[in-house]
Amino acid sequence: MAPNTVNSQPRRYRYSRAFSLSARQLPNPVAENWDWQLHAHCKYDAIETFFPTTGLKHRERLRLEQRAKDICSQCPVITECRSFAMQSAEPYGIWGGLTPRERAMRIPHRTADERPIHPH
Repeated sequence: MAPNTVNSQPRRYRYSRAFSLSARQLPNPVAENWDWQLHAHCKYDAIETFFPTTGLKHRERLRLEQRAKDICSQCPVITECRSFAMQSAEPYGIWGGLTPRERAMRIPHRTADERPIHPH
């Protein structure tokens, strides 16, 4: 029996390929591309505010989400932060005042070949 052509590669290879494909979407590791983060207001708050843990009650998640958005609304680098998250298709957390769902709704429809691959 011939191996399945879709999944004929070892899982390890498929995951490493997925990581390399998504890494292409990140900016080059040049200071100018990342310096904006030094001025971000979120660096002074708990990471859980911007990346809530799973298992929270809906009300608590909404409270943290609103707190993150309030911080973002006063941040001098909200535009850079939002652009980074949109360009890199960041799947987690509040970036530039937007949730993953809100960011996804702002991205123009892309073909399957253009979508980032995020292994789970």
